[in-house]
Amino acid sequence: MKLNYPHAFAFVPLAVLGLAACGTSVPAATTRIVAVNEVLLRRTPVCFAPLAPAPTLIMRAQQALAQRVCQQAALDAHVPVIPYGSGRCLVATMVWDSRTTGEEDADCARTFYGATCHGALVHLKSMRLSLAPALGAEAVVETTAAIHSHHRGFSSQSMQALCSAAFEDYPKPLANAQFDVSVDDDDD
Repeated sequence: MKLNYPHAFAFVPLAVLGLAACGTSVPAATTRIVAVNEVLLRRTPVCFAPLAPAPTLIMRAQQALAQRVCQQAALDAHVPVIPYGSGRCLVATMVWDSRTTGEEDADCARTFYGATCHGALVHLKSMRLSLAPALGAEAVVETTAAIHSHHRGFSSQSMQALCSAAFEDYPKPLANAQFDVSVDDDDD
């Protein structure tokens, strides 16, 4: 499932630590390219672009959820956020992607008669966050965050993990930084 926002950029592959696990943290990897002075970025609030037209109500609801989750992740990272159109800001647009890695994760347990195994395909979920001085303008910050998951679709927890990773150590440039991000308990 892809959630495309306006003015998308191509995904840049990243190496990630491992599989997302149930609990309170998820291994993530982030790369951030910064084209302007970090001091200027710290002083400029972020605003999120208006939702793109969606062909279905479900897709529009999914976009709205992703935007709310990312706004909260920015606030949690102490990034100033203002409503779009209320003043000078860096306009945030997002592109979400999920694809199989071709790998399978198996969990086996011994039983009285041998072993029982359960397997799941591994998916690479990513989110590209672009910040530009205006909607449609060239980005001054581009961040790509990635996690591994057993689920193809995006839940609020995987969105939270990706958004938190995208705003980790903002506005510092990052080159495939690997760390754990906190998420609410549930599926990923």
